[in-house]
Amino acid sequence: MDRIKEEQKSIREQEAMIEEQRKADEERAAEEKRRADAEKLRKEAELREQEIIAAQAAERERQQRERLEARQREERDSEQTVRQVSRPCPKCRAYIIKKNDGCNHMKCIQCKYEFCWICMGYWQESHHLCPR
Repeated sequence: MDRIKEEQKSIREQEAMIEEQRKADEERAAEEKRRADAEKLRKEAELREQEIIAAQAAERERQQRERLEARQREERDSEQTVRQVSRPCPKCRAYIIKKNDGCNHMKCIQCKYEFCWICMGYWQESHHLCPR
């Protein structure tokens, strides 16, 4: 009888050990799953962050391109306005001469050439009354 009791006790101990091992295996599996889920979430967050960074970079590039295009349009408009309201210097051909009123004696600010606004000829002191 003692032997049967000992065998039953041994069987119970083995069953308890098997149960403990099963619980430990389940806990390990659950911990591995938690780690895998956490890693998956971390990678997804990293991917979303990279997508956000890429979208922000694309938006900055788009805004930069728009600013450049606006500057180019302004420059073209400005050049067109200059050509409409001014005349080129007869010597250096720079479009920098604009006359509002006053004397017809002009001086190019780029090449310093002095000329008559009316005939665009070289300015002489006797040229106050343009022959044209």
